[in-house]
Amino acid sequence: MQMNQLRKIHYWSTGLLKRFLILFLAIHASSAWAEERNITVIGELQIESSGSLTVSDPKTVIDFALLSILSEDATIGGAYVGNAPSISEETIEVSCANPSSIRLYRTVGSSDDQISFLMQSSNDWPQYVHIWLYSQRDLPEIASSIAFKFQNGEQCLLPKE
Repeated sequence: MQMNQLRKIHYWSTGLLKRFLILFLAIHASSAWAEERNITVIGELQIESSGSLTVSDPKTVIDFALLSILSEDATIGGAYVGNAPSISEETIEVSCANPSSIRLYRTVGSSDDQISFLMQSSNDWPQYVHIWLYSQRDLPEIASSIAFKFQNGEQCLLPKE
């Protein structure tokens, strides 16, 4: 073989190797990102969590679902997903931490340490998400790690305070 042909083969194989490495790194990076986000879908609601927070598989009961909010396998709260929440506490309307048409209410008075929120969406099902936390200390972590997204494009991030 002539030297010119050897150079062409070398350049072709080097370019092929570079393309393979770029493709491999892109696939590896996207799968690593996907592993960091946990997604739970219930009806028209998608709950995305990241970091050490996870949401349990929903336990569906007739027309609603219950979930646990976990931090490193310890239950720090829960959520009701459905159309007929039963809340005995008084509520006040607050705003989602992001611009949203979802109505968000914070319950008042159940306990000094506990906190809960009620989200109201214009979806068919679920229309409501009732989130409760056993300790207000967990609210900043929940607010920055869990997003509630509805298929109609509405999304609500809980306020950090």
